[in-house]
Parts: sequence; C-alpha cells; structure tokens
Amino acid sequence: MMRNGGRRARRLRVAVEELDRRFLLVTVEDPYSWRSQSWWRRRVPHG
Repeated sequence: MMRNGGRRARRLRVAVEELDRRFLLVTVEDPYSWRSQSWWRRRVPHG
C-alpha cells in the first residue's frame, strides 16, 4: 500500500472518506448507543 510514493495509500484514503460520507448520509445517530462505541457503531439506518 505504501509503495510507489504512497499513491495507493492516498487512493485508499480517498475511497474510505467517500464511503464514510455515504454512510453518514444514510444513517442517523442512535440515541441509545454508548458513547464509548466507535462512531460507525453508534449509527443506525434511517427509519
């Protein structure tokens, strides 16, 4: 991942940021989740 001047690492980072953004758009924060959970585990689908 880090060879070739880190170009693959940059593409991976950009792809993950895009997926995170899309995930945030289709989910909402669960009011019953624990604060100690990771941010993506505290989110549930829009319902």
